[in-house]
Amino acid sequence: MEEGYQQEGVEGGSNSKSIFLIFFKFLIIFCLFVAGGFGVKYLNDNYDFTDRIVGPNQEIEDFISAQESVVKLLDLESPGSPYTSGEPIFVRASLEADTLNFNEVDIELGCELTGYEGDVMVDPSYLMIPAGISDFRRSISCSFDQGLYPTRRIDDEVAKITASFQTEVSSSYDLFIMSEEAYDTINDPFLEYGILPENMMGDGRIQSEVIQEGPVIISIFIDDDQPFRQGEEYLPLEVSLVDTSRSGYISFLSNLRLKVPSTIELSEDPNFCDFESGGSEGTYNIYSLKMDSADNKINEICNDEHLNDLRISKERCVEEYKQDIVFKCDLITKQMYSEEGDFVQNILVAESEYIYEVSNSIGLQIQKI
Repeated sequence: MEEGYQQEGVEGGSNSKSIFLIFFKFLIIFCLFVAGGFGVKYLNDNYDFTDRIVGPNQEIEDFISAQESVVKLLDLESPGSPYTSGEPIFVRASLEADTLNFNEVDIELGCELTGYEGDVMVDPSYLMIPAGISDFRRSISCSFDQGLYPTRRIDDEVAKITASFQTEVSSSYDLFIMSEEAYDTINDPFLEYGILPENMMGDGRIQSEVIQEGPVIISIFIDDDQPFRQGEEYLPLEVSLVDTSRSGYISFLSNLRLKVPSTIELSEDPNFCDFESGGSEGTYNIYSLKMDSADNKINEICNDEHLNDLRISKERCVEEYKQDIVFKCDLITKQMYSEEGDFVQNILVAESEYIYEVSNSIGLQIQKI
């Protein structure tokens, strides 16, 4: 009797223990789900993981301010192909443009045909598209009246229509600089001063912000977390021209300049800086991109002479060298005056003017007679 009672008590205690363990595991899992939910909500509320430039040589995904292209050439056709020797050749396309977020756009149009050296008629050769237009469309035609004279029974040639226009782009970058004393004594300066930069990433680095958009945007990046300490001499500044459209390329960079606040300056060492001092504008010091850097990395990189050296096609050259173009310089933070305080915020601005070219091609056949 006593033995049976003892056995029943052991079994009852074992069941109670099992129920407690199951309840405890359920409670742990529930707490993990709740904590995960609050964690996701906190990250979504405090960090932007969709519309961001994450730094140099990284992909730009879902960047709201950039759009595919202000100009497109579509629906190329040549109704007379295949042509015979000396027969006039005719090519046409549709030009579509969107200037909703731009100023008016002045477009120069051109046509070319491989192997052709005669006169070319382009209609129209120039277009002015007003600002605020979202659905502009116009037919473009090219006439090669002298035709071609193939040396073989059938020659394959390529006709191309190009549309070039000048546009501007600008971006800004927030700079936060602290005095040495404040930098050494304050653990979290943004919390201390009640500042939460909207464009700060999770690693303490700042992302640049587009002011004026276009098929190319300017990305400004410093590979160091903020705030910066006064008197730092080798902060690596990178200014990138990033083609977000992938439908054309920068054919000529007219200028790229930086408007630099008085709290910083750029290195004067020509071996470590693609920019040079160029006067002042209001409270900003102006640094302009050296023309040698512009020519070597953009303006002359895909010309005929360079293509012969590289032994690649122009299309391959554009794809490899003109989609993400980086210019560099060492940035220096100056010593701060006592009247400036211990924590200073400034803005660095990058502005550029460039000629952008969009093109489209069609293959043609010329028959020898």
